[in-house]
Amino acid sequence: MTEISIAESRAVVVLGMHRSGTSVLTSGLGAVGVYLGDRLMPGKDDNPKGFFEDLDLTAINLDLLAQLGCRWDSLRLADWRDLDTELQQQYLKRAVEVVEHRFAGISLWGFKDPRVTRLMSFWDSVLALRGCRPVFVVANRHPLSVAASLARRDGMALAYALLLWLLHQAEALRIVLDRGGLVVSYDGLMECPREQLLRLARFLGQESVLDMVRLAEFEREFLDETLRHSAFRRDGCDLEFDALGRMCKRLYLHLETWAAVEQPAHILQAEARDMLESLKQWLVDHASMIDVIDCSMRQSIQMRSEQIGLARDSALVLAERDRLKRQSREFEQWCERLWCELREWQNQAEMVVHQSGELRLRVCQAESRALRLALMQR
Repeated sequence: MTEISIAESRAVVVLGMHRSGTSVLTSGLGAVGVYLGDRLMPGKDDNPKGFFEDLDLTAINLDLLAQLGCRWDSLRLADWRDLDTELQQQYLKRAVEVVEHRFAGISLWGFKDPRVTRLMSFWDSVLALRGCRPVFVVANRHPLSVAASLARRDGMALAYALLLWLLHQAEALRIVLDRGGLVVSYDGLMECPREQLLRLARFLGQESVLDMVRLAEFEREFLDETLRHSAFRRDGCDLEFDALGRMCKRLYLHLETWAAVEQPAHILQAEARDMLESLKQWLVDHASMIDVIDCSMRQSIQMRSEQIGLARDSALVLAERDRLKRQSREFEQWCERLWCELREWQNQAEMVVHQSGELRLRVCQAESRALRLALMQR
């Protein structure tokens, strides 16, 4: 565990794969005194307790990935430094402004977005410009649990989910190996939250200011066994079904070992380096397969997008058809009312003509009587 000076401005960066417990871990950081900001993403059906992600920082990650032609679930990720210099500066300026506005004057703050795990070079530049020291905390969860969660939420295939897990967790291990950090087991946090939060507090130098009331609230209000929709073997034996599963098992168990110690021993660090080299070679050996899978996923996403677009266009056409039908019915009703009013005016006109004829007849009769009277008087 890396020693940290309390006097300097520190940004706790939560690393780890999507659906790996990064949200519950970030909530735990808040419980030990890490400031998370005041614009956090609210909970949804797939994460009812909340995501604990800063809305503006996450928006930057989303836009940056889109600029690179990637998504959160892309296997191949372009380097943000390949963008032209002007675009790079625009994104850096935007991120620095958000950090300054949100966290200025805060000595210990943190942020979480699983996308950061693979965009850390960008955020290193942002934090350097802001004069903040990054401190890394990694969430580790059984890869099959992550895959099951992604299957429920996104319908993601098992092999694709495991590849994504492998890429994210390997990058997280590389970062803490090179720069120090703390690994937290999702299962360990769910089973012994107080122990894991105290471990976090020690790592961050927060023991003396730890609020036990907030810690108790975290245990009572956030942690919920119903959040654990799946449970798999902690020894990883259920990953022994193919080469990808075995590679995931090796990395998962290695990170669980990191999560069980305060200070990783040299032998553990040496094992991490060997594993990362093995993984790097494995990815090279399977590069063609990964490219095909990534390309297929992109095409599938594009097809789904086009289908959504067609469905939206179809919905617009149907809505326009319904609108025209309503207008046609309204016009027919208006014509019917107009016809009725016309018939009424015609009836009234005929009545006026009839009454006018009767009046002329009476006038003629009155004139005749007046003439006869005049003749009789002579």
